[in-house]
Amino acid sequence: MCIVLLSISLTVGFFAGTSIATYRVLVRDYLYHELYFLFAYTFADLIITSIAAALSVVCITALIVALSHGIVRLITAPVLRQSGAKLLSVVSLGFVVVLWGIIRIHQNWGYFAPGKYHIKIFTYDAAIVLCVLFLGWVVMRISLEKLLIRVEKLFIVFAACVVVIGGGLKGALFIYAYYCLPESPNIVLISIDALRADHVGCYGYKRNTTPHIDAFARQSVLFKSAFVHRGWTLPSHMSMLTGLYGMTHGVGADVTGGLPSRILTVAEFLKNAGYATFGFESCGLWMSSYYGFGRGFDVYGQVQYYHSDTPARNAEFQNRFIQKKLKNKKFKKNFIFIHYFDVHSDTEYLPYDAPPPYSSLFVNGPFDLFAGAKTNYRASQYLASLSREKVMPEPQQLEYIIGLYDNGIAYMDKCISDLFNMLRQEGLYDSALIIITADHGEAFGEHGYFVHGNPYLYDEEMHVPLIVKLPDSMHEGGVVESLVEMIDITPTILDYTGIQGCAMDGTSLRGFIENSSDPKQYIYGLTSKKSLYIRSREWKLMSDNGLDHNHYRLYDIRNDPGERHNVVLQHPDIEEDLDLRLRARMQESRKLRARLLRSDAEGGKAARATFNLDEDQKERLRSLGYVL
Repeated sequence: MCIVLLSISLTVGFFAGTSIATYRVLVRDYLYHELYFLFAYTFADLIITSIAAALSVVCITALIVALSHGIVRLITAPVLRQSGAKLLSVVSLGFVVVLWGIIRIHQNWGYFAPGKYHIKIFTYDAAIVLCVLFLGWVVMRISLEKLLIRVEKLFIVFAACVVVIGGGLKGALFIYAYYCLPESPNIVLISIDALRADHVGCYGYKRNTTPHIDAFARQSVLFKSAFVHRGWTLPSHMSMLTGLYGMTHGVGADVTGGLPSRILTVAEFLKNAGYATFGFESCGLWMSSYYGFGRGFDVYGQVQYYHSDTPARNAEFQNRFIQKKLKNKKFKKNFIFIHYFDVHSDTEYLPYDAPPPYSSLFVNGPFDLFAGAKTNYRASQYLASLSREKVMPEPQQLEYIIGLYDNGIAYMDKCISDLFNMLRQEGLYDSALIIITADHGEAFGEHGYFVHGNPYLYDEEMHVPLIVKLPDSMHEGGVVESLVEMIDITPTILDYTGIQGCAMDGTSLRGFIENSSDPKQYIYGLTSKKSLYIRSREWKLMSDNGLDHNHYRLYDIRNDPGERHNVVLQHPDIEEDLDLRLRARMQESRKLRARLLRSDAEGGKAARATFNLDEDQKERLRSLGYVL
C-alpha cells in the first residue's frame, strides 16, 4: 500500500508540476525571448516542487487516516470499525482542507485589500465547502482499496518514469549550468529603503553617518546625480529590476496589479544564464511575489518584518539568514538581491529607530522630545499627518527626528559592513559586481511634506545614492557626474554579464563609467499618471496632476538647487519645451509597453487617450529629434 501511495504522489506531482510549468512558460513567453535554459529550469523546478508537495499531502493524509483508525478502534464496536474509520478520516481530511483553504483566501485578501471583505470572498468560502463536501461524498461511495489494486501497476510504472525524467532533467541542468555556461561575475544588488543621497557621507553630508559605505565608494564608481522615478517602494523597485519606467511596466502606476506576465525581470535573464538567484526582502507587502518580484529567483521572500519587541534590528537577522542560504549555494555564478528596510520610518513609537549604541548617536534629549509619541498615532503615521495638515514641528523636534533618521543610517552602515565581511568569507566579494542604491529618499518638511510618497517629486525623495563596485575594483575611485536613473541598473547588470536582454527604457551605465557615452540630457519621473517630472541639469518641471499646465511647477535647478522658487510663469518657453519632451517620452513609454505586451491596440489606445498633439507641437518635437 505504501508503494502504491508513493507512486500515486510522484505521478500526480509530476503532472501537476508539468501543467503549472507549461502555463508559466507560455504566459511569460520564455521561448519567444529564447530563454531556453529558463524554460527547462522552470519545468524541472516546478516538477520537483510539486512532487514534494504531493508527498507531503500523502504523509499528512496517512497520518490522519492512522489516527482516525486508532480513535475508532478505541470507541467503536468491531462491526462498525471499518466504515466508522473511513467516515472519520474523510470528515477530518475535509475539515483540514476547508480550514486551510479559507485561511489562505482570507489571508491573501486581507493582505492586499484590507477591510474590503464583500460577497466575492464569501463566495470563495462557499465554493471550497461545497467542493470538499462533494469529494467527501464521492470517496464514501467508492471502495478505495479496490481502486488502488486496479491502478497499482500503472502508477508504479509512471512513478519509475517520473524519477528518471525528473532526476535526469535536474541533473542535466546542473551539469550544463556549472560546466558549459560561460564565466560571469557574481552580482550583488543592495537597496536601502528610504535612504536619501544627501545624508550619506560620500555625498557630502556633515555627519559621519556612513563610514563603511564611504570606504566602499572609494573602491567603486560613485554616481553623484542618480534619481528614482517616484517616492514609493513598489514601483521604484520594479523599475530597478526591469529597466522600465513605471508607465511601461504598469506596477504601482495608480493601480494595484502585478507585473504583466510578458514583461521579464533581471532575475529571469540571469537565471537563464545559469545564475543561482537569491532575493531577500524585508518590507513584506510592497515587495511580495504577488506583484511579480519573485520571478526568476530560486529563493525569494521576506526575512523578517518589524516587530515592537525587536525594533530596528531587521538587518542583523537578515544578514544571518543570507549567510545561511549562501552557504548552501550550488552554482558558481550568483545573483543576490538584498532589500534592507531599517532606515525606513515604520517603528512603533519613534519614526526612526536603531539599537544601542546607534540609538543615541545623533540625538540629544529624552524620548518625549518626539511629539508624536504623545499621540494615538504610530510614529510614521504622525509624520504623515503633518504632511496632510501642513503642520511643521518645532525646530528642536525636527532636529530630533532627523537625528533619529541618521541613527538608523549609521546602524544600516554597520550592517552593510557585516554583509561585506560575510561576502568575503564566502568568496563572493572581490570578483563581484556590487551595487548599492535606494528606492527613494525621505522628506523632512523641506516643501511641507514628510516621509515619502508625496504628490510632488522633489529631490529630497528622488535623489538617491548609487555606488557601483566593478569586478576586481576596476575604475576604482571613479566619479560620474551625468544624470542617471533607476531604470539604468538592469541594463548595466546585463551589460557586464554579457547577457542580451529585451527592449528597455534604461541604458547601461558602462559607457558613463568608461567615459565612452555622452551625459544624459534629460531624465524622467514616469511612474504615475499624476505625479510626473522631467529634469535636466538646468531645469526641472513637475506636476501632481499629469499634464495639467495649471499644476506645473518649474525650478531653475542651477540657481535654485533647493527647488524653493516656482518660476513657471516667468519662463513659458522653458515650460513648453520641457512639456513637449515629457509628452514625447511618455508616448515612447506607451509604445514600448505595447511592444513588450505585443498589444498594439492597447498601446495605441493608451497613447491616443493620453496625448493630444497638434501639428505645431509635432513639428517642434521633430526639430528636437523625436520621430513621430
